[in-house]
Amino acid sequence: MNEVSEYALGRVYYTVSSKRGLASLQIEHPAAKQSLWLPVHPNSAVEAALPLLYPPARHYAAQWEKMMVEDLDLDAVIVSVDASEGPDGIAPAENGPELYQIALAYVTGYGRELLEYTGRVLRTDFELSPSNTDEFSHEIEVFDRGIVRWNPADQ
Repeated sequence: MNEVSEYALGRVYYTVSSKRGLASLQIEHPAAKQSLWLPVHPNSAVEAALPLLYPPARHYAAQWEKMMVEDLDLDAVIVSVDASEGPDGIAPAENGPELYQIALAYVTGYGRELLEYTGRVLRTDFELSPSNTDEFSHEIEVFDRGIVRWNPADQ
């Protein structure tokens, strides 16, 4: 049985992926057992959601355009940072319903169907599985995309 590596558990993943013309930002924080999904194309919910996120997640999510995919039908860009840059997680759990309403206001078509089916955008029971780590083997370092690292002193 495959196990999730300590390295993978100690990272926070920011993924912009696309399917059927919809692009979304997915943030996965295995150590905090949280994940967040927000649409970014054709309409971005990120700016409206930023005040509800913890500062490190807010900092990286605000730079989603630097992670934007080139092909809206089949592309994904994964950027990861050390989990110590945001040890509390992505967002307070009580912000989940408001984050859901924000995402719902910005998504249409296939994305709306998916969102209404799942009923939430902030998961607080997220666990990274060994199959997830296969896709993370192609992650990009933040500097490769011009992403500015989070610095607590700048907050």
